[in-house]
Amino acid sequence: MSLATPVEVGGYRLVEFGGLWFLDDRDDRSVSIILDMGNGLWRARTFQGGAATFSIPDGVSDPARYVAEQLVTQTPWPQCP
Repeated sequence: MSLATPVEVGGYRLVEFGGLWFLDDRDDRSVSIILDMGNGLWRARTFQGGAATFSIPDGVSDPARYVAEQLVTQTPWPQCP
C-alpha cells in the first residue's frame, strides 16, 4: 500500500492511506484522522481525543478535502467530550 499524493489544505497536508485520510502539520505530525462513515457522513478525530462529524453538502467533489478545510478553519479544534 502506498501513500497518495498529499494535498495542501490551509498550511496542512492531507494524505490518503488505506481508506483513511491523515491531516499532517508542517512538521509531518498527524493532527487528525478523517474517515468516510457512508451516506454522506464523515468523521474527523484528533489525537487529543476530540471528534466531529460532518455532513457533506451536495456537489462537493472531494469530501475528505472538504472536511480538512472545515477543520483548519475551525477554532478550537474538536475537543474531548
